[in-house]
Amino acid sequence: MLTGKLPKGRFDMPSELGFSKKWDRIINGCLRNNPDDRFESAEKVLKVLNKRKNRKFIIVFMCCALAGLLIILAFIFNRKTDNNTIAPVKLKESESSSPITIKKEGNSKIPVLHDVKEASMVKSVTAERENAVSLFKTGKKYYLNKQYGLALEPLKQAANLGNSYAQNMLGIMHYKGFGIKKNYSSAFKLFTSASEKNNAEAQENLGRMYCYGQGTHKDLRKAFKLYSMAVNNGARAEAQYSLAQFYYYGKGTEVNKKEAFKYFKESAENGYSKAQANLGWLYYLGDGTSIDYSKSIKWLKKAAEAGVAAAQNNLGWMYKNGYGVHKPDLYKAIKWFKKAADQGDAKAQVNLAAFYYKKKEFTMAFQLLKKAAEKGNADGQYNLGWMYSNGVGIEKNLSKGKYWYKKAADQGNEKAGKNLQILKK
Repeated sequence: MLTGKLPKGRFDMPSELGFSKKWDRIINGCLRNNPDDRFESAEKVLKVLNKRKNRKFIIVFMCCALAGLLIILAFIFNRKTDNNTIAPVKLKESESSSPITIKKEGNSKIPVLHDVKEASMVKSVTAERENAVSLFKTGKKYYLNKQYGLALEPLKQAANLGNSYAQNMLGIMHYKGFGIKKNYSSAFKLFTSASEKNNAEAQENLGRMYCYGQGTHKDLRKAFKLYSMAVNNGARAEAQYSLAQFYYYGKGTEVNKKEAFKYFKESAENGYSKAQANLGWLYYLGDGTSIDYSKSIKWLKKAAEAGVAAAQNNLGWMYKNGYGVHKPDLYKAIKWFKKAADQGDAKAQVNLAAFYYKKKEFTMAFQLLKKAAEKGNADGQYNLGWMYSNGVGIEKNLSKGKYWYKKAADQGNEKAGKNLQILKK
């Protein structure tokens, strides 16, 4: 049903169509505003048409009615358009020249900033970073080839541009005196700068300097914190090993054997041989974990084969006493004691001396015990004192016997203390 008001007055049909006044009234009735009037008038027309059955008349009438309908529709459409039209908003000059445009990416729209100054700054920073990376790569190449003199300048430039990797590497050169005079103070500053950028290696190196008071005052709490940060930021084997030691010995934090075991294990699994040696011995002692001799043998063997003297000595101890193996194996025990002793391990020298003593090769036993005693090993000092006091493997010398007994007794060796009292009588 059509809506909207029609113009006042009636629609007069063209006179040349030859309609009478009666038809004129009927047709105008069809075009009135009231729907009921329109349908009533249309009904009258149909009755007349049915009577006359004039085809020509029907065609002409339908054309006129259609034309009238089109006029009504056009009128209504124009009124709606006029009512709904919104006047265009005139943008201010500042709004029309906005630096932000909308870039279409798929179904989403992304605002793109076209501020010339800001774009120029971003471009400049990017170029600076790329230059720093390039300089660092050049310096690193020389550094790895041990051409420290050539590495120095590009690393300095990259470090001044804020590259944390260059700062750390340059710090190492100052710390170790590679291509430049050793300078802990400069190394400390460089490590600090790189550490603030969350460079894990720099945090580890800075932690070491706080641990030993190099280039700064000794501060174990800061050292512990830095090693923790380094591990959390991805530092692996060495940092994990150092952090484990902090927990094991309670340096800069409370003693926590479980945490120590955890980090020794992580470091060992990352291939660090010193951690493997410690992990193997923790399994032997059941320290921070349960006793497991088979795992102890496994990790000690890995470390021993990697050349860790302490692991070689402890592995020899395991074979000598039959821990983690079917039965004691003296041949393997001597083999590993000897390897460790040749590297200067005092405990291994004492253990190997015991085998020579049993074989009555006293001279060899004496030489090994003397080496161990001079390194401060209490067992070596006690046994050396005994050999001097009794003239075994060496000419008897009571004064030297007393000397070594006293050294051992000062370290808490009770047997040495008792023998010393006997010699004084």
